[in-house]
Amino acid sequence: DEEKFDPASTRTFTIESPSIGATYPIQVALPENYNSSGEKFSTIYVLDGEQDFDLVANTCKSLSDRYGVPNVIVVSIGYGRDRSIDYTPTETGSSTGGAPEFLAFITNELIPKIEQDFNANTARESRTILGHSYGGLFGAYAFAVDNKVFGNYIMLSPSLWFDDEVSLLLEKQNRVDNKDIRQLVYMGIGEAENSGRMQAPFEAYYQILR
Repeated sequence: DEEKFDPASTRTFTIESPSIGATYPIQVALPENYNSSGEKFSTIYVLDGEQDFDLVANTCKSLSDRYGVPNVIVVSIGYGRDRSIDYTPTETGSSTGGAPEFLAFITNELIPKIEQDFNANTARESRTILGHSYGGLFGAYAFAVDNKVFGNYIMLSPSLWFDDEVSLLLEKQNRVDNKDIRQLVYMGIGEAENSGRMQAPFEAYYQILR
């Protein structure tokens, strides 16, 4: 089992989104020196929060300790609607295509609350979004269509094959606006995923971003 992140440094609340009509459970992991310093911390927004909160929060703490660099505030977003709705950019059936609404929720409802209630740096370059599979697909969507929200993107095994590789089309449509903006994009894929539908769009997207 994944080691639980320190409960004393965890804040938990729910946020009801009127625009979506769903309630999202949010977990926030605070750095050890959060209360003793007035400094502003960078933030990592983690999709699939129920699965990934403890892993990401513990990893961030470990890296901060090991390299002597400032830790971050980890914000995990749990499920309000089905992930296949919230994380996919286009409608291919009744349970897909909610990414535009979900990104608006993050941008207009969640981020302002986090930056009001916690010592979070409000600069774009201090915000990271992390997701895997459909969550990685959502990161690619956010990167393409509303690049001013996040300055850093971690896309793990992103489902870029979705809807005939629509992510590559969205990137191309928005490239003029995005190509001169500075950002950090990390893409990762498992060795066992190097065949089938995952690999080709992953490689194509990577080469385009390079």
